[in-house]
Amino acid sequence: MATFTGLSLISIAAIASMFLQVGPAFSEIRTPFQRIFQSRRPFQQIFHPPTGLCVIRKTFMDPLKLGPCDESERWSYTPQKLLTIKGTYFCLQAAESNKPAKLGIICTEPGSQWDSISDSKNHLSSTLANGNSVCLDVDPEHTIITNLCKCLSGDHACESTNQWFEIVTTTTDQIQ
Repeated sequence: MATFTGLSLISIAAIASMFLQVGPAFSEIRTPFQRIFQSRRPFQQIFHPPTGLCVIRKTFMDPLKLGPCDESERWSYTPQKLLTIKGTYFCLQAAESNKPAKLGIICTEPGSQWDSISDSKNHLSSTLANGNSVCLDVDPEHTIITNLCKCLSGDHACESTNQWFEIVTTTTDQIQ
């Protein structure tokens, strides 16, 4: 065990924990200790480059929306091509075209696997039970919906920026 002027790392952590539990009078001390002991493990966010916003949810029952990335869920993109909310059993699912994307817990259903497709790799696509492929999309109220995929190859006259989504890996809640 390494020591720091007679204190073990465990003692330093215990002291830091006490400072973290003290009220606003110690906010100047609390912030540096939080940064030291805060985990910085990588996670994914679902980022919408045209708006600079990320996929967020208010509650399980509310539809997914675009919002500030610092309010975004921490997602995990699994080798099985599932987009799951870290630490939960919830996965992103497509129900049908022109309907809101949803969170579900039966992640083996059609519409639960997501591929990054198109020439730009900026479309996230899932295949529904009927065999149709849909892409994540955004409606005028910033609700995350799914629609038939648009502009998948080099047609420069085609407009599909509503369907541009990226899975970005970060260790912070801010996308730069």
